[in-house]
Amino acid sequence: MSYLSGWLARKCGICSHCQDVLSKRLGDHSYCQRPTDIFATCKRYLNTASVGLVEPCDELVSVVHVMEQLFRLHYKVCLTQPNVALVLFKIIHPHCNFEFLFTRHAEHAMYLSEKLTKMYVVMRLFYAVKFSNRDLKQHVNTGCQSARRSSKSRKMQKIVHS
Repeated sequence: MSYLSGWLARKCGICSHCQDVLSKRLGDHSYCQRPTDIFATCKRYLNTASVGLVEPCDELVSVVHVMEQLFRLHYKVCLTQPNVALVLFKIIHPHCNFEFLFTRHAEHAMYLSEKLTKMYVVMRLFYAVKFSNRDLKQHVNTGCQSARRSSKSRKMQKIVHS
């Protein structure tokens, strides 16, 4: 969630103040460091508006966590409806607490809250479909392979993994 939140923070900022609101400030700390933040801490750049890896603020991480829970809960039901991304956006956006945006940067708060949610939904749909297609392809390939083709792929797997 921390890595995904950082990706969203990097992609969604309009101005440098937006980036500062979505990113953890250098002075922010806690007495216990989450294991998920170790990678981001090691790769953090001094300028939060840089194009590198961004460590998100705690509020954004909690919002993305809520988005993920709601996505997993409603994804399969929404697949049968038209406008899947819009339906998921309308389900997820009202349940997210973007109050921190309105208190820290009211000028772009509404736009940021909608953009964060929309980018999250589009990205999650892309990866959900990608992984479903990969699993479906593997299932189809294992069911109809010839003996010769399957022996070649077994040999290749042995070579690659040894």
